[in-house]
Amino acid sequence: MSPRGPLQDRLLPLVYLANNPISLLGVILTTTGGVAWLFTLPVHFGEEAGNPYLGILTVFALPAIFLLGLVLIPLGIRLRERKQRRTGVYPSSFPAIDWKNTAFRKLVTFVGVATFLNVVIGGHLTYSAVEHMESTEFCGESCHVMTPEFTQYKVAAHSQVACVECHIGEGNEAYVKAKLNGINQLVGVILNNHPRPVPTPVHNLAQGQLTCGKCHSDRDFGSKRQEWIQFAEDEQNSATRTELLVKIGGGDSKSGAHGAHMAMGAKVEYRSDPKRTKIPWIRHTDSDGKETVYATSDWDSAKEDQFELRTMDCTDCHNRPAHSFETPGKAINDSLVEGRIARSLPRIKQQGLQLIQASYEGPEHAGPEIAEALRAFYQSEYPNVAGARRADIDSAADELLAIYSRNIFPEYNVEWGTYPNQMGHEDYPGCYRCHDTEHVSQDAVARPVGARCSSCHTMRVVDQPITSTSVTLLTESRGRAAIPEDIVYQTPTGAVAFDHGQHVSLAKGDCTACHNSLFPMEKAPLNYGDNLHRTAEANKTSCAGCHVEGGDAFASANNCRTCHTNLSSPTRMVARIDAPPAPRPGAVTYKTSLGPASFDHGRHVDLADGNCAACHTKLFPMEKAPLNYGDNLHKTAEANKTSCAGCHVGGGEAFAADDNCSKCHLDLGAPRITPTSGNTGIPAVISYATKLGTAPFDHAKHSGRESDNCKTCHVELFGFEQGNLNYGDDIHRTAEANKTSCAGCHVEGGKAFPSKGKCLDCHPDLAAQARGSAMGLPAEVVYDNRLGKVAFDHDQHILDAKGNCSACHENLFGWRKGPLNYADDYHRTAEANKSSCAGCHVEQGGSFASIENCDRCHQNLELDRRGG
Repeated sequence: MSPRGPLQDRLLPLVYLANNPISLLGVILTTTGGVAWLFTLPVHFGEEAGNPYLGILTVFALPAIFLLGLVLIPLGIRLRERKQRRTGVYPSSFPAIDWKNTAFRKLVTFVGVATFLNVVIGGHLTYSAVEHMESTEFCGESCHVMTPEFTQYKVAAHSQVACVECHIGEGNEAYVKAKLNGINQLVGVILNNHPRPVPTPVHNLAQGQLTCGKCHSDRDFGSKRQEWIQFAEDEQNSATRTELLVKIGGGDSKSGAHGAHMAMGAKVEYRSDPKRTKIPWIRHTDSDGKETVYATSDWDSAKEDQFELRTMDCTDCHNRPAHSFETPGKAINDSLVEGRIARSLPRIKQQGLQLIQASYEGPEHAGPEIAEALRAFYQSEYPNVAGARRADIDSAADELLAIYSRNIFPEYNVEWGTYPNQMGHEDYPGCYRCHDTEHVSQDAVARPVGARCSSCHTMRVVDQPITSTSVTLLTESRGRAAIPEDIVYQTPTGAVAFDHGQHVSLAKGDCTACHNSLFPMEKAPLNYGDNLHRTAEANKTSCAGCHVEGGDAFASANNCRTCHTNLSSPTRMVARIDAPPAPRPGAVTYKTSLGPASFDHGRHVDLADGNCAACHTKLFPMEKAPLNYGDNLHKTAEANKTSCAGCHVGGGEAFAADDNCSKCHLDLGAPRITPTSGNTGIPAVISYATKLGTAPFDHAKHSGRESDNCKTCHVELFGFEQGNLNYGDDIHRTAEANKTSCAGCHVEGGKAFPSKGKCLDCHPDLAAQARGSAMGLPAEVVYDNRLGKVAFDHDQHILDAKGNCSACHENLFGWRKGPLNYADDYHRTAEANKSSCAGCHVEQGGSFASIENCDRCHQNLELDRRGG
């Protein structure tokens, strides 16, 4: 035996004392944590980096187990030493550390076996644990608090997507948040103090736009057709159908919901309460970088820290993409539509709603009580139905229980409406959290965000009554699978295959692009004749609505084989080569009110390179036809670009007819001067007679500013003729309040200068005459008071104000004669407030002060200036 050194002397007691249950447990925990950590460490920084549960194991759980084992080993040694010293069995010397030492041999054997088992079993269990914790079963079932959410997840559109795919974001920050959140939830479940229900929204959820974008590409989704059927709570369960197109947009398109909120760099930021149901402040940055802030009237920027600042992403609207709880009405409507509840059971919608919204002693009592209550109702109200249709009643009760069971969880405090779905605005505020009249832009315009239905929807059918049979037919065609991909038409040149699916895709889901504008909502004849669909092309009907020269798609001319795929090589038609060409008139003369108009037919044929279809049949039939020009300088044809005006109009392919009258009306002589201007005979100036004199309206200037878009004023504010300005005796107050007539733009916050304070801009005679009496206003206004009559020289004040009526009106008086608001204390109140006449007639006012000048207004007053 070799002599023992100091190190061996210190180790001998430890080897002896380590053979105790507590220390051996510590050895097991230390080797388990260490081996498992070595197995998971390469994976943690390898391909699976970012797995939140693997991170919890590697960074938190396994090191904790390892450290716990290290604590238990010395603890067990210390406890055994104290016990043996207390009982007097602690040895005075210890055997050497070699293989003959029984205690040493046992310890080494135990550590070796434990390590081997941990390598074999622990490694497998580690990987199995990681794999299991990634599964939806672990998230939804192992963590029982998620039972309500997991129930809806199983029937959701995203049921094939693992929880971690959406709930864990990209990057280190999301990774750490996921780990900490997982530990916090685990502690809550273990201690049974987790919140009920699980609070939403999840504030550390992955960034929606990045997460959703992994599967849903940033593209233009166009419009999506939506249809739903609702049943009334009457005896017949009356059904109505609503159908609309939802404008989704997106990608590079600024249209639609996606486009307006996120396309091409657009961004929406907002501040909200923790539930994200109240949003008092919004900042919108459009694709050009322009910022607009909207806020409600009760917004206080000093309290903005009390509201979460968030950048809008997908989950702000799609807040329940995988856990969407139903509403009672929608759940029963869907069951009725799909036949799980018999629609012919009288008042089943009404009774179903009552039963699924009732309170029950517990979930286990809901089923029997729903079934018993439903049977009792029909036995009492419809005994014949109760006897003959017991099976339908029981089936309806089972379906009502199924609806109740997947939406109501009393043990988790989950009831109807606990988890609102903010996509849309039918059942919850949704879009209306922002899109209402309360959120107003914080600028001079003060424009509300607004909630125009047409911005997001194209309404096609609203609450259309339908029969029970129609419900069945609509149900069968609700999905895309019910739309035929290919439709085959038989034509004289063989079968034509129409790729319906491709056209739906090209139209971005907007069925109305073709239906009903070109085709009814079913397969219909193509309306093509034997002359190679000339009629359809002339009218732009059927396929020729798009497939025509200048249409939205390739022209059918010279593209026969694109549709007629079985068409053989072009076959020359047999023609009589000895037949002379059909005679064409060189000149055509039309009689008009301005003399004969000569049309050089040969010249136009040459200009069109012999393509007769350039005019025929687009503008004219294949024969001489009336020109369809009226007495008002062919205004109708120019407006519709028909007849000659198809080309001869401003911006057309040929010279404009306007100011070129003599080119067609050869006998006209020199052009006549008319009282009109512009292309369509619009008067340049329109004069209106008012009691403030003639008010000239520069029509040409207004049309020029609106780029000749007449609809800017017509028909929204005026009809298409000179009309009443809708201004009343109170100097257009009614129009300004309603923003009608000229006040549609000329009002505070409008597009143009406000009329207030700008009287002379419209009433120029007012400044020239500076006399209201000349235009029907009273020259003098007389007021009665206790000191005698007071005469107010209205003309003189108009003159002093240089015709600017607003110098006194609105600031001091309304737009009419009114009380002077003077009190018995010698108009002291008015002078203090600088209101009424005292707005000017007060010390340091714009005119003489009324004090010491009583007789200037009270002309019949005899003053004793000595005060006697």
